[in-house]
Amino acid sequence: MILVCGTSSTKLALCHEFGSHCLFTQANPFRDNIASKEDAGETLNTFPYMVWQNETLNSPAACIAQCQLYGYNAAGLEYGTQCFCGDVQNIYVASAPSTSTNPNDIQQYTRSAIPQVVADSNCNVACAGLPQFYCGAGNLLSYYTFNGTTPLYNWATPAGNAAGTYSLLIGGVVVPLIVSQGVNGKVSFLEKHGTGEPNGTGAYELDLSLVGNYKLAWREMTGLQSDVFCAAGLTLPDKAGRQLTAGGWAGQSNYGVRLYLPDGSAGINGTNEWVEDPENLQLQVPRWYPSGLIMANGSVLIVGKFKILSKRPLSNVEQVVEMFHRATFNGTRNIPLLA
Repeated sequence: MILVCGTSSTKLALCHEFGSHCLFTQANPFRDNIASKEDAGETLNTFPYMVWQNETLNSPAACIAQCQLYGYNAAGLEYGTQCFCGDVQNIYVASAPSTSTNPNDIQQYTRSAIPQVVADSNCNVACAGLPQFYCGAGNLLSYYTFNGTTPLYNWATPAGNAAGTYSLLIGGVVVPLIVSQGVNGKVSFLEKHGTGEPNGTGAYELDLSLVGNYKLAWREMTGLQSDVFCAAGLTLPDKAGRQLTAGGWAGQSNYGVRLYLPDGSAGINGTNEWVEDPENLQLQVPRWYPSGLIMANGSVLIVGKFKILSKRPLSNVEQVVEMFHRATFNGTRNIPLLA
């Protein structure tokens, strides 16, 4: 059985050593690394957050300072080098998520027992950064808790301006479907275009530095060839911050791929427009309400929703997700759906 060190008779009042952290004192310590109910081989720490494992600086004062900084009311030290932070409530309730991606595996672990107290004498490993103090032992914690009269934090419901304010207010020109913040400090607005009553080009850009002048703040843009209604929208992870939409409302719009390279600056209109060139770049299957995901390597994954109104099974061609390569963006690649 793994226990935590200390008794209620060994409160520390060494404010000369702890400085402002003397509001934390040694409390009744508890058992650590308790087996979970779901799997005896899976153990849970009493305090869930290990701040560091420091071979030279670990001490009660240093550990407490970090836990106090982060707003935790409990600190634990172990093995002489380890510092853990948490809340007193963790002593009574502890859990941890599983890391398995298999939905059939256990997804959440809960502790099988409440920790037990042991004597201070069990904690006999000197603190790496302050050897006159003990910082736990093997699987044993030295435990400190906040006992100040002023709470570490106060919860309150803000009111008035503290609850938030609106700024940069200006009349709109469209009911936007996709709104994106650009790297140029401006905001692009895309509306339903091409399949409804004509009322504009479908694309506009707002200069936030000119919100006091309605006529100058808005730039009408061109280049959209199809309807972005029901499209996915992304900002690409490149220095240019290109904006991309894929899919759309109906017909050719379902295949649509549109790109915009933000330019201009505060108070100066850009000249770039949206680009849509289906002869060189379009989706391989029609997509209505697809999802777009930027991958870790910068490529873009487009998946779902196939525009098929009948109840027939999907063909092999339709059962794919599509990938835009981060470097070329001149084509897509089929990837079979997971079984």
